[in-house]
Amino acid sequence: MESKSDPPNRNQINQLMEDCPSSSSTPNLESDPELLMPDFPDEIAIEIISRLPAKSLGKFKCVSKPWLSLISSQGFIKTHLADSAESDDFSHHRLILYEFTDNRFQHRLYSASSLLNEVFDETTAAAEVFNIDYILQPYELFWVVDSCNGLVCLINMDRELILCNPCTKKFKKLPGSEIRKSNTLGFGYDSLNDDYKVVEFVDNKVNMYSVKTSSWRKIEDLEVITPAYDKPVHYVSGTFYWSTNDGVDDWMIASFDLGNETYGIMDRPPKNNDS
Repeated sequence: MESKSDPPNRNQINQLMEDCPSSSSTPNLESDPELLMPDFPDEIAIEIISRLPAKSLGKFKCVSKPWLSLISSQGFIKTHLADSAESDDFSHHRLILYEFTDNRFQHRLYSASSLLNEVFDETTAAAEVFNIDYILQPYELFWVVDSCNGLVCLINMDRELILCNPCTKKFKKLPGSEIRKSNTLGFGYDSLNDDYKVVEFVDNKVNMYSVKTSSWRKIEDLEVITPAYDKPVHYVSGTFYWSTNDGVDDWMIASFDLGNETYGIMDRPPKNNDS
């Protein structure tokens, strides 16, 4: 468990993000002159290794220097992430749930498969459970802001934001914003700028943390209708969506694009009794 820390520098954040970067760049898979697998060409070895789950890849970095070089390369990481996102074998990991168990005082994250298995097949229950006690103090409550590309954004009772990679157990507390009063937060990936961002909605303003710059920035000249107190923000493909109203009109759907930093409003879907 890390105690309260100084704001992260760029190298610390890059280390955290190493295992789950963007999928936007075209990878350049260059292997070490030494063969990855003596009995196979490197092209086939890379294909085999790229099919392994992220948790296994973390362990296999110690196999040899060529394996470490390959698995740590940005090209391989991006390819592995893109393939995992498209694979049906990993589709159940796209939903992350969390639990604080009072009887054991443990903090846990679950993939969707864990809960489904527990319901339908007790023999394979909890196959993907991530204990995150190493991040939080005993008895400390936390909430999941959101998850994206294998990274999870948490917030604790002290309003500290934490980015963590459950597979590698790397984590980092983010510096506090100047207007940390909001109960509405979002976390997602900006593919346009190849950056992960935390967004805070408060007082009709947007305050945004950039992983690339390790800093908060208030987006000037942008007025938004902030989400209602009890309404969540949903991240989909680079855009946040939430339901809201302006106190006059009916409920509507608002959006904020992470890349272009633009705000929009759309009508809600019609109800069955709408004309």
